[in-house]
Amino acid sequence: MEQEELIQELELNQIRQKAAKETLEKEREHLNHFEEGKKEYVWKMAQELEQAEGDIFEGLLSHIRKEDGLCSRRLNRAVEDARRFVQHAEQHLKEQQEKGDKLLDLFFESMMEK
Repeated sequence: MEQEELIQELELNQIRQKAAKETLEKEREHLNHFEEGKKEYVWKMAQELEQAEGDIFEGLLSHIRKEDGLCSRRLNRAVEDARRFVQHAEQHLKEQQEKGDKLLDLFFESMMEK
């Protein structure tokens, strides 16, 4: 009788192990998809940031031409504002990437605990 129970328990453990492997594989696929999405998002944000930076400086040049020469102090202030904007956007992008990395780490940890 004990031998039958051990065999049944062994079979049950094998079924559980197979189910766990399948679940883990599905989670890996999901994670890979998530990682690709994150890379695409970061790439898109970098492109938008680059475009915004170009637009800002193009706008400054256009304004200078319209004003027939902008005073040095106003130009420096505008350039500094543009730099701060770009730095803020870069910092925001970096923070978003770090948050994504932390979430990914938490996800991995929770999967390892299971």
